Amino acid sequence: MKNDPNYIEGFVEKTLIDDLYIINKKLFTDERGSFREALKLSTLEETIGTKFSVRTWNYAVSNPNVLRGIHSETCSKLIFPFSGAGYIAFVDLRPKSKTFGKYLGFNIKAPHEFSYFKAEGIGIGVLCTGELPLSFSYLMDKEYSDLKQQGLMWNDPDVKIPWPVSNPILSERDKTNPTLRQLFPEEFK
Repeated sequence: MKNDPNYIEGFVEKTLIDDLYIINKKLFTDERGSFREALKLSTLEETIGTKFSVRTWNYAVSNPNVLRGIHSETCSKLIFPFSGAGYIAFVDLRPKSKTFGKYLGFNIKAPHEFSYFKAEGIGIGVLCTGELPLSFSYLMDKEYSDLKQQGLMWNDPDVKIPWPVSNPILSERDKTNPTLRQLFPEEFK
């Protein structure tokens, strides 16, 4: 593909939260439709400084007003939205991190230009804001049965994510997620 004069490598960009990256790859369109190289593993691994060995590939569809999360597992994830519109928020849930308790949020809308890579310990919440479902897939470096999971209250008063809805549809699990202060009381002394 590098011999193609239209080929653009794209980039993996660091964010204000350590170990959270945005991956931008050019979308090519013509009369047939579109094509996008969603990920070049060597570029990602060079940027993050470690191997990302995929063990699980998941696919999710969220109906309008559904909020999944905020979830954090003991794995790294590559998240790729590909249809619909939404808001995605990442929260640093690593007490030893200099950005502990901070969040970054992104509006997402098809055609999606970006993928997101998050390291273990960074929580993620995905909200469908459009009138049609939001579809996304994510690759993980561990199998689901090997994960330890942790949730955070979606509207945590210390994190203050400005979700674009005030009353999202939540799973029973997400309705009872603890606050940051409940998860890490020692960090608030």
